[in-house]
Amino acid sequence: MKTISLFIILLSTAISTINAQAAVSLLNLNKLQNIRNEYKANGGKVTKQFAPSFKGILKHANEALTSGNYSVIDKTQMPPSGDKHDYLSLGRYYWPDPAKPDGLPYLYKDGEVNPETNEYTDKKLFKQMMNETFYLSVAYYITGEKKYAGRAENIFKTWMVDTATRMNPNLNSAQIKKGYTGLLYSGIIDAADLDLAIDAAALLLQENGMSATNCAGVKNWFSEYFKWLTTSNSGLREAKSKNNHGSWYDVQVVSLALFLGENEYAKKVCEDAKEKRFKHQIEVDGQQPEETRRTVSLNYSCFNIEALAKLAKLAEHVKVDLWHYSSDGRGSLQKAFDFLLPYLTNEKVWDYKQIKSFKIESYVEAFEWASINYNDSKYAEVARKMLDKDYEKSMKYICY
Repeated sequence: MKTISLFIILLSTAISTINAQAAVSLLNLNKLQNIRNEYKANGGKVTKQFAPSFKGILKHANEALTSGNYSVIDKTQMPPSGDKHDYLSLGRYYWPDPAKPDGLPYLYKDGEVNPETNEYTDKKLFKQMMNETFYLSVAYYITGEKKYAGRAENIFKTWMVDTATRMNPNLNSAQIKKGYTGLLYSGIIDAADLDLAIDAAALLLQENGMSATNCAGVKNWFSEYFKWLTTSNSGLREAKSKNNHGSWYDVQVVSLALFLGENEYAKKVCEDAKEKRFKHQIEVDGQQPEETRRTVSLNYSCFNIEALAKLAKLAEHVKVDLWHYSSDGRGSLQKAFDFLLPYLTNEKVWDYKQIKSFKIESYVEAFEWASINYNDSKYAEVARKMLDKDYEKSMKYICY
């Protein structure tokens, strides 16, 4: 009996420690709390402003309830390591060389997605894990219905905890390039949305929506991945990337560091980002030359500004102001937003290379944050137009 009691005390201490460290870093808990209060007070309804987005979140959360179990071991291909628990994806812009009988090594065609990538299922499932846990945890937080927490916990358990199905916490074989035997690192961007799963886990921990055993398992996975990301040759090389890859690397690292209670590490990354990201990436007029030189330059300009905005939002937790940082003779995050505005409102025609259609809806939260931090409604007006276009693709709006 004493042994069991001691175990319970130790387990309770462990989960309390996890909960203390794992604060959400991007979600707007004040807004979500207000929506939850409305939901409870109005018999399951929320205000007209949030209703469409909330409907979208519940739709996706309900779909996730029956999406079935999935794992990296479900793929048909074998990673170079010979271990199906290793994540595997194919470089999306790499194509067979038509001049070679075997097509090797594959050739790079910027912006042109090789349909062969669809045969590699890990990327789709990884993204599904991140999105579904996010929608489920938010649905649980607002409605209090345990079915959402239970399903999110099961997804986390399958993907990160259960030894039979878990993904090894590395991206050594992400975006492989057939015929290439050098160091792989650019595939780390496959986890660009990992902050969704991190905040989902933090929300579940905060609301006691996950067992102590799975809490510890999820935290362990994030801890191991953080170590790989910050010490492996692949991670260290991706950290040096000068374009959006470097920005999204920082978002991953800082999100993980905050979740794990490594705030000093997070602060250093944010301080270093002033020179490494903002000073290097943004010109005095707000253009992002690393992105405008691409063949889908509007996509990548917005994709990178989303990463920089997320990084600025994360940096608030460690008292680093990236929203207003401006280096001598260079641009700032606000100038980068201002540079894009006339193109997003159709006041100007985008005159850089753009070989495929552009979808604006994915970037709504970045412009909402800009409106708040720069105290200027023009950014929010752009965000509202994004919402009017397709609430389904901007439903996360109510979470930030």
